[in-house]
Amino acid sequence: ALHNADFHSWIAQHGGNALAAEALARLYAHTHLFRLHFRSEVTTDAIREHHAIVEALSAGAAAAAREAMVNHITAARARIAPFLDSWPR
Repeated sequence: ALHNADFHSWIAQHGGNALAAEALARLYAHTHLFRLHFRSEVTTDAIREHHAIVEALSAGAAAAAREAMVNHITAARARIAPFLDSWPR
């Protein structure tokens, strides 16, 4: 979980978007609690997605990095949706 937080923090800080970096910092506790409720395959999937982002950034492939980030955000949203839907309203 610590590496995950470090990864997201690094991306947000180096992405040049101060608002996104601040929002992510404020969500840290919430995202950590969410991760505690899920099985290890979620972590495995997220690590795979992070790897694709890092590979694209390391290669200087902006379009591939953007696509990898969109894929990660989309997958993360799909992972969290059932959890949010199960909360009482």
